[in-house]
Amino acid sequence: MGYGDPVAVSLVELKRIYVEPAHRRRGLARRLLHALEESAARAGHRRMVLNTGGRQPEALALYARAGYTPVPGFGVYARSSGAVFLGRELAELVEEEDGEWAS
Repeated sequence: MGYGDPVAVSLVELKRIYVEPAHRRRGLARRLLHALEESAARAGHRRMVLNTGGRQPEALALYARAGYTPVPGFGVYARSSGAVFLGRELAELVEEEDGEWAS
């Protein structure tokens, strides 16, 4: 995939979600993830991918509950033994409206 490739343009990568320890276990990461997914979908992206560590069970559980499934490795960590690569379709998040979006 190269720049301008329709597949690459419709794909977006989530880099990080971090919630300070004092504010965890309140659903903030779930709400942040959903807001980022909606923003990406409104911007025209159809699939979101990410990578996380295999030793981050809370992150893996969050992504699994949000519908992320394994995808092939990508980027600089593509061959890292501890990396977990996940993705999901965003098309179902796009509402039929003409509102503005932010990313």
